[in-house]
Amino acid sequence: IRRVMVKFPADREKPVIEVEVLEGLPPGVPGVSKDRVVSDIMSTTGQNFTSEELVVAQIILAVERSWLQANDVHEWSVEFTRFDEESGVWKPALANRIGEEDGQILYSLVVNEFSLWTISGSSEPPPVIFKVDDLVVSPDSVSQGEPVTISATVSNILAEPAEYVAVLWINGAMHSSQTLALGPNTSKQVGFELSPNE
Repeated sequence: IRRVMVKFPADREKPVIEVEVLEGLPPGVPGVSKDRVVSDIMSTTGQNFTSEELVVAQIILAVERSWLQANDVHEWSVEFTRFDEESGVWKPALANRIGEEDGQILYSLVVNEFSLWTISGSSEPPPVIFKVDDLVVSPDSVSQGEPVTISATVSNILAEPAEYVAVLWINGAMHSSQTLALGPNTSKQVGFELSPNE
């Protein structure tokens, strides 16, 4: 992991994020899908804050190109997969490829909580899972301090449940996020409200 950027409420002081690379899965945790090759298993934990206080977090991670080539992994298939302790299943999140340097492929991922994660890949590029349509900014003329709503429709186009993390970026910085649990072939509207300053 190259960098972790986290947004907290304004009064949060000295948050700490620890990342530990594990040799194997902890007892009782099932393996990731059999059609995926695992690069790393990591435990990510936060101190001095709770998951509910986390507004949004972005992780920049690097994967060695030599690992991709040695394992016949398609560089667009890299996933950062979170183990959901409550349901006992792995929840995949596709990482966005953002560049390459010094023999490493760099990826960006927005996360909504810290826990047990794996980095994995497969030989095939991933299927398209979501479609985002109907972006609306209302009102279309924005005044300082006046409320603004930004909304869109997110559709799961697979025949299985999926989780989508919607992130609002303002001026190149993460502002806030929402996680949508979508059933097979269903759509939901996601909306953000804010009162912009100058």
